[in-house]
Amino acid sequence: MQDIIQKLQSLGFSQYEAKAYVSLVRQGPTSAYQVSKESGIPRARIYEILNGLQEEGIVLKEEINDSIKYSPLPVDVFWNRFNQNGTIPINPSAIH
Repeated sequence: MQDIIQKLQSLGFSQYEAKAYVSLVRQGPTSAYQVSKESGIPRARIYEILNGLQEEGIVLKEEINDSIKYSPLPVDVFWNRFNQNGTIPINPSAIH
């Protein structure tokens, strides 16, 4: 997983942004608390990180029954968006 995080960082993601995205891909739609817990991102920073990723269109935010869930941009869509020139050496299935 560290290799994927480093490759995402080479695309311009911060370490926390990369960890949050990978965590969401692994967990599916979940709460900010669960992303924080699974990724090791401090709870005090997780909302800032997820909201930033949402603004970039990489994370989706949904209100479900008075709770907020975050979902990742699907890996294939993410992959196509960031690898338009075909030069990024990441196997999309390695993120799952």
